[in-house]
Amino acid sequence: MAIHSISMVLSDVLHEWTLSPEYVSLLEKATAGFEEIQQEQKKGQHPFLDSVYKSDDLIFMGEIAHKWCQDFKTLVVLGTGGSSLGAQTLCALKQSVFHQTSSCRVLFMDNIDPHTFESLFSSLDFQKTGFLAISK
Repeated sequence: MAIHSISMVLSDVLHEWTLSPEYVSLLEKATAGFEEIQQEQKKGQHPFLDSVYKSDDLIFMGEIAHKWCQDFKTLVVLGTGGSSLGAQTLCALKQSVFHQTSSCRVLFMDNIDPHTFESLFSSLDFQKTGFLAISK
């Protein structure tokens, strides 16, 4: 189960200040709401919250990723409004300037303006490019 504490939010900034009663009231309500969600999760009422602990599909996804890296020189990930931020973060952690681990270049298209897509499309070899659309 996920554990999240907001008790130290802004503690470094606010340690000398007195918190307003309104802020304290809202913080108490937020804490109570979070604790209620945790109890409901324990009862199985929010199975989507358990997805962060799921790993049985990683082998299958790894096989797909390996095949795509063999089949494609470039993978274009389409995701706007934060849909692809998690994938961007994982790629940034896995592949840095100093540690390139894949022969497949991953490009994230999170802006739908025509100029950006025109520029991208003019630089791609479509025979060696895969597309992955991500949506929330």
